Amino acid sequence: MSDGQAEVRSLDAIVELRAALCRCWETSSEALTMEVASIERRLARLAGAEDWAREKVEYCRRMCELVDDDPDDDGSASDELNAAEDELRGIERLNAQVAAAYEAYQSEVRRFRAFASCEGMRAVSDLGTRIEHLQAYHARKIDFERADVGTSAPVIDSSEAKTASVPLPRGFQWVDLSDIEVARDLRDIQGREAFLKTDYETMSRGLQSLQSEILPRLASAGTVARDLFADLDRAADRTYEQGLQRVYEAFFGDQDYIYLERGRDAEKFSIVNGRHRIKVAQDLGWDQIPAQVKDLHPGDDHGD
Repeated sequence: MSDGQAEVRSLDAIVELRAALCRCWETSSEALTMEVASIERRLARLAGAEDWAREKVEYCRRMCELVDDDPDDDGSASDELNAAEDELRGIERLNAQVAAAYEAYQSEVRRFRAFASCEGMRAVSDLGTRIEHLQAYHARKIDFERADVGTSAPVIDSSEAKTASVPLPRGFQWVDLSDIEVARDLRDIQGREAFLKTDYETMSRGLQSLQSEILPRLASAGTVARDLFADLDRAADRTYEQGLQRVYEAFFGDQDYIYLERGRDAEKFSIVNGRHRIKVAQDLGWDQIPAQVKDLHPGDDHGD
């Protein structure tokens, strides 16, 4: 076995380990979600049983009131009331115990999610970085071994990893800024005073966090649980305004994402939503932005 074969197999093992960690996180997260839902259904049934027992007690009390002056009363109504009250107290004790146990369980679930999100995804991200380094090293070694004697070793450009290779949440895609009518649609956003809803500096920091914190985790983990970045913020004691969840939702949330449209006769996309984010991305030198699109241009299959 050659050194090259050993390196490739070792690299494949790390890639498989990273994929296994991703599957483990996603599977455990889904299992916890299903288990919590199952427990809540059982709690709802217990609550229903308590309501039924309480109604039974009220019914027995009314029956006792009706027979209070009945000389033929044999005490059976009173016995039924006592039995109903005992049953209700038993169900209330059970519900209290179950509720306390469920609260403790939820606390442990939150701790697990925060730990897995922070440490688990950090491990996945670190493995992704190691893989990139090993791939670059292996490529450098191969190119060097193939180079003619006397030639310099090739320089590996750290920018080789294109943003388009980063997987995005379902419904989103990378769009080249050159395919967007930026000159036309951004002509009234020329100064920082045009940023009223969110100031320029905050938006700039958000795009930098998207590049350094959000996208690497998407690249390492593929499909990420929606609450991943909220868990990371809690683990790092960050507020929503300062956290990664806000950045993630600004680009991949349900409502305020960047949205582009291109008609059948148009060559470029029009900006429907997200002009300020695109302006900042342009200022930062981005070539592409993540967006949802409606593309009716002939030959494109991204249309709604």
